[in-house]
Amino acid sequence: MTGNPNTDPSPDPNPDPNPDPHLAYHWFCPFYKTVGMLQNLVTFYDLARGAVEGAGAEDQRVTWATIREGLGDILYRLSAMKFKDPVKDGEQQILASYAQLQEEMVAAFRNLGD
Repeated sequence: MTGNPNTDPSPDPNPDPNPDPHLAYHWFCPFYKTVGMLQNLVTFYDLARGAVEGAGAEDQRVTWATIREGLGDILYRLSAMKFKDPVKDGEQQILASYAQLQEEMVAAFRNLGD
């Protein structure tokens, strides 16, 4: 791109899509990975909301602090889903790890009140 950006709207025709090959997960996120991450995030939201709204007596009350304290590992793993590398790990392995995380999430919320 040359000259004034206001008069030359054409972007660089050959941008480097992956300047650092070690960070491939930043540049390429296939649809199955996006859907898997979103499913887990929505599942967590639904389970957390249900736990907070469904709490009965004051002594059994579930708050965000309770969830954060009891499910810290799950929260970390949810935020780390984006680091799965589709090139290195492959679709089946990524989807299997997301499904396992979802199962563990459901079990963790089930055991949260205990």
